[in-house]
Amino acid sequence: MYSGTEKLLSKARQLVDVKKDDGFSALHLACLNGHYGVSKVLLEEGQAEIEITNHRKQTPLHLAVSQVDK
Repeated sequence: MYSGTEKLLSKARQLVDVKKDDGFSALHLACLNGHYGVSKVLLEEGQAEIEITNHRKQTPLHLAVSQVDK
């Protein structure tokens, strides 16, 4: 279902924990935007770092929880 994410991981797994200038990784963005299926693929297949923090010291879990009931 998330073949684009899976395809990218198969070709460039080393990019999974790369942060943008604002400190957000792919997992941060997936969690912030409610893409929980993509988050699962990043964690399980990409072995993304679950405790990675952005410049504001937020983990992906912090961002996912902040989006509940919005």
